[in-house]
Amino acid sequence: MSSTTQLSQPIPISSAAPKQQPEHRRSAILTGIYVVLTIYLGMMIVFLPWTEAWTQNSLLLGFPSIRAFIGSNFSRGLVSGLGLVDIWVGVSEAVSFRTRKS
Repeated sequence: MSSTTQLSQPIPISSAAPKQQPEHRRSAILTGIYVVLTIYLGMMIVFLPWTEAWTQNSLLLGFPSIRAFIGSNFSRGLVSGLGLVDIWVGVSEAVSFRTRKS
């Protein structure tokens, strides 16, 4: 009695890199919260230096030279500019999330 063994076809070895996991996307709710917070904080940073609370606070009462610098138009404009950058970051994140989703 002769026995014959049947072998399966060989599995080809490919030199291609293994497939990467799909990119994890942030949920729309978390992105919305991030956008709202950055725009809100940016608006606060833009307008706060121009209010009276910016220089008339208890933290600066003991430091007149720092109070004078913080109250100058240069430092107020610098902080307001950072607020505008913060608003821009929030808007650009919202736009990029919309284009990624499409």
